[in-house]
Amino acid sequence: NKIPYIFEAWQKQVANRPNEVFLVDVANNIKFTLKQSDEISGKVYAYLKDKKIDKDDFVLINLPRGASTILAMIGVWKAGAAFVVTEDTLAPERIEYIKKDCSCKLTIDNDVWEQILEFKPYFGYVKCDNHNAAFAVYTSGSTGSPKGVLHEFGSLKLLELSAKWNESFFDEPVVNYGMFAPLNFVASVMIVVLRIYKLTRLFILPYSIIKNPVKLLDCYKTNQIYSGYLPPSYIRVLGDKIKDYMKFVSTGSEPANGIYVEGVKIVNNYSMSEVPTLISNFVIDKKYDVVPIGKINNGIPFYLIDEDGN
Repeated sequence: NKIPYIFEAWQKQVANRPNEVFLVDVANNIKFTLKQSDEISGKVYAYLKDKKIDKDDFVLINLPRGASTILAMIGVWKAGAAFVVTEDTLAPERIEYIKKDCSCKLTIDNDVWEQILEFKPYFGYVKCDNHNAAFAVYTSGSTGSPKGVLHEFGSLKLLELSAKWNESFFDEPVVNYGMFAPLNFVASVMIVVLRIYKLTRLFILPYSIIKNPVKLLDCYKTNQIYSGYLPPSYIRVLGDKIKDYMKFVSTGSEPANGIYVEGVKIVNNYSMSEVPTLISNFVIDKKYDVVPIGKINNGIPFYLIDEDGN
């Protein structure tokens, strides 16, 4: 309860540092200041209110990977509604399944985005309580149909606490952060929430760069991106080259066994889509056959259960 409502924090940031860069769309080489981000997300807010979108209504965000997705997310929250993100590279049948499953009232795609930009922005926000729907994350569906996990506005405070706790493991403030993960992952929402509460520049990296290790490292060097998330498999590919470009790396989502880069602080995170917070962290200080689970996030009840459920 001590954490301010997300848009109380947002308005304070906009008022104090309107010309500070908030988002960088690397694919289109466009920077968005806090003031510009506030105005564009306000256009989303205005558009949704024009379409009678209200609390607990779901909006599907289906845009090309980039800053527009983040601005749409913020605009949906300003309107008091909830979103589900489906990057436009997903199969059409999967997008349609998700759209029906969460009863989306409206879809924001490229055509709608052009309409949104014509609206006069609404400033301010609709205040929601902790139990209004904020967003949903869908599982991969590798073992059947995708399953949606609902998160409420109260979860945003947990996300802020979680991400802030994660960054406490680093030696200095994270200034430029590279967004590597898909934007429909809960980790990406966590990163966006932290950027709102604790302003740092968020660089949205396109897949054309993410899938090419040489281009990725060059992008990090050019933009002075010293921190970001990389999966363990990618760290293995890059190896010791990372130390010439990055200082801090968050990793997770798959086993981090055998990973260690001297001179780079790599923090292994454990969480899941169903839990809107980091569960544990471990600073990888050497190569491990099995990386320890590490320190449990403050205040989280944690149990180890054996095969018999004990």
